[in-house]
Amino acid sequence: MESLKMKRNAQKGFTLVEIAIVLVIIGLLLGGVLKGQEMINSAKIKADTDALVGLQAAAYAYRDRTGYYPGDGDATNGKDGQINFSTVVAGTAASTDGSDFFYDLAQQGFLKSEDPSTEWGGIFAAGYVASAANGSGTITGKNQVCITNITDEDAELIATGMDSKLDDGDGTTGVVRFDNYGSGTNVDLDICLEI
Repeated sequence: MESLKMKRNAQKGFTLVEIAIVLVIIGLLLGGVLKGQEMINSAKIKADTDALVGLQAAAYAYRDRTGYYPGDGDATNGKDGQINFSTVVAGTAASTDGSDFFYDLAQQGFLKSEDPSTEWGGIFAAGYVASAANGSGTITGKNQVCITNITDEDAELIATGMDSKLDDGDGTTGVVRFDNYGSGTNVDLDICLEI
């Protein structure tokens, strides 16, 4: 009985080997979680990059089929080669003048639905921008398709990843542009691809 008490009193902590094994296991678990998050972000970036490229290709195919861009032309402006600004808000495509980029693509069978959605909570938009305010991510003087109002905490990572896949990785040059608005939890990022 006394030897049992002596054994219990002699072992009062973990050995260095036991602690090292626990630390290795914790490190492997953390590494797996971080790698998993990286893979999820990469998949979302790929999905939205593919969606932008798909909209760009659909716009070109629509133009080849009809002779003008989707969303180009209404009773006021006619078909001037400039896509009228269209956006998808709350699952409904809406344009400022009744000529809608997304509706036109859906009607010709280039989109399954006229209200596409993004992986990051942003909003798809398309149009011609004559001039940009605030040095925005839009490309002035060009038709473009954009994901706007990206408010995810990884917005800069998203935009840089998408720009790297499609262009030069610099949000101020090339056929892909992006810009952040706001700061802290109020970040609002736009990324646009030239059509």
